[in-house]
Amino acid sequence: MTEHNASGGSLAGRVFRGSAWLFASYGLYKLGRMIVMLVIAALLSPEAYGVVSLCSVVIFVGEIGTEFGIWQAVIHRKEPDEHFLNTAFTANVLGGAVVAIGLFLIAPWIALFYREPEITNLLRLMALGLLADAAYFVPDGLLRKQLKFKLRSLPEFGCGFAAVFTTVTLLFLGVGILSFAVGYVVEKVVRCSLVMVITRWQPRFRIHWTSFKEIVSYAKHIWGAEVAKVVSSNIDFLIVGRILGAEPLGIYTLAFNLANYPVTNFAVILSRIAFPTFAILQENPERAQHAYLKILQIVAGLVLPLLVMLAVLADPLIVGLLGEKWQPAVLPVQAMVVSGISRAISIPGSDILRASGSPNLPFRINVAESVVLAGALVLVTGWGIEAVALTVVVVLSISSWTITLVACRKFRIGLLELVRAFLPGIALAASGAAAIFSLRLLGLSTLPDALQLTLSIAAAGAGMLFCLATALRSFLHQIVALATSRNPK
Repeated sequence: MTEHNASGGSLAGRVFRGSAWLFASYGLYKLGRMIVMLVIAALLSPEAYGVVSLCSVVIFVGEIGTEFGIWQAVIHRKEPDEHFLNTAFTANVLGGAVVAIGLFLIAPWIALFYREPEITNLLRLMALGLLADAAYFVPDGLLRKQLKFKLRSLPEFGCGFAAVFTTVTLLFLGVGILSFAVGYVVEKVVRCSLVMVITRWQPRFRIHWTSFKEIVSYAKHIWGAEVAKVVSSNIDFLIVGRILGAEPLGIYTLAFNLANYPVTNFAVILSRIAFPTFAILQENPERAQHAYLKILQIVAGLVLPLLVMLAVLADPLIVGLLGEKWQPAVLPVQAMVVSGISRAISIPGSDILRASGSPNLPFRINVAESVVLAGALVLVTGWGIEAVALTVVVVLSISSWTITLVACRKFRIGLLELVRAFLPGIALAASGAAAIFSLRLLGLSTLPDALQLTLSIAAAGAGMLFCLATALRSFLHQIVALATSRNPK
C-alpha cells in the first residue's frame, strides 16, 4: 500500500469533495432509512415501531462487536502490508461469525425479556446481515485510507436503494415488520458485494500473530469507546422498552431519531472523512488543529440550523405527516434537539483524539456516560417519556461537551477560537427562527395546516439564504473555495 501524500493539491479541497460524495451517497442512504422508518410509523402502530426500534438497537450492538475497530486500525497504520490486511480481514470475519451465531441463539431470551415474541424471528433473520458486514469493513477501510470517497459512494448508493425498495415493497404487500429485517439483510449483502468488486482486493484467511497483536492493541480502545457510546446512546431504548413497553418506546424512539437525524447523517459523514484526514496529519498538530476547526465549523453550520428548525416546527411536522397518534412525541423531540447538537459537535473531537493516538480519552468519557445514564434512567423512566428525554439530554450533552473541551485542550485551541467556529451555525439558526416567528405574527392561522408548514419552511430557508448572502459572505466564500480546491485564507 502506498502512503498518503497530502501535498498533491489542497487537502482541505480533497476533504470537502469527499464530503460532497459521502453526503450524496451516505446522506441519501440514511434518507432512505428514514423514509422506511416513517413508512413503518405511518402504516403500522407505535407498538410495531417500538419492536423494530428494539431490534435495531440489538443489531447495532452486534455491528459494533463485528467491527471491533479494525478498519480504524487499517487507516491508522502508515503502511499496512498483506500480512496486516489479511489478518484484519480474517479477524473481522471470524468475529462476525461468532456475533451472528451468538445473536441467533439468544434471540428467544431477548424476546422473552421484552415480552415481544416477534423479536425472535426478526433478530435471527437480521443476524445473517452481520456475516456480510464482517467481510465489508477492511476493504472499505482501504478506500477510506486512500481518501477514495467517490468510489466509496457507490456501495452506499446501491445498498441504500436495494434496502428501501425491498422494505417498502414488502410493507405495502402486507408482510409487516418482517419487511424491515429482510431489507436489512439485502442492504448488507449488496454493500459488501459492491465494495469487494470496487477494491479488487483478494483477501486470504490467514492470521499473522504480530499483526494481530498490533491490531488488537490499537483497536481495543476504539472498540471500547464505540461499545460505550452505543450503550450510552441506546441504553434509554432498552430501559424504556423493558419498563414502559413497546408503544411508549415507539413514541420515544421516533422523537430521538428525528432529533438525531442530522447527527447520524452529516456529522457522521464528515467523521468518515475527518478520521483518515487527522490520521494523515497526526505528525503535524498545527495543520490538524486548523482542519479540526474547519470541520467543526462545517458541522455547526449545518446541524445547528437544521435542529433548531426541527424544534420550532416539531408540532406541524410530526402531527401533520404521521397523524395525531404521534402527538406525544413532539415535546421529547424539542428537548432532545439540545443533545443532538451537542453530540454532533463532539464527533470531530473524538476523531482527532483517536487519530492522534489517544483513543483512550473518548473511551473513558463514554464509559462514564454509560454508567451515569443507565443509573439515572432506572430511577426516572417510571415517570414517563418526558422525564426520560430530559435525563438523556442532560447526560449526553455533558459528556459530549467534555469530549470537545478535552480535544481543544490537547490541541491548544482557545475558547475564543471554539466560539468563532460556531458563529456561522448560530447566525443561520437565528435567522431561520426569526423568519418563522415573523411569519407567525402575520396571523396565518386560518390557512390550511399544510400551507402554513410550507410557508414556514420557505420563510426559514429565505432567512438563512439572506444571512449567507450578507452577514456570512466570508463563510460562504470559504465553502466555495474548498469546493473548487482553492486554499481559503
